[in-house]
Amino acid sequence: MKKAAVGILNRVPVVCIVIGEALVIYTAMAIAKLAFTQLDPLYSVWYRVGFMAVMLLLWRRPGFRWPTHQDRVIFSLV
Repeated sequence: MKKAAVGILNRVPVVCIVIGEALVIYTAMAIAKLAFTQLDPLYSVWYRVGFMAVMLLLWRRPGFRWPTHQDRVIFSLV
């Protein structure tokens, strides 16, 4: 998987990567600005943490499966 991602990134021009990164950052900042005017800052932080947890879960576990009993026990200990 890592080799595939590196292969794809080697074919993409650096300018496109920088522009894509800037679009993501500025979009996130605009959403955060709207969220802070609508919500209490603490809720905004929790939404952000929750969204990043979901993104990390999707990134690290692309073949998602429901947690087994063993997974639930391990996660409850953590």
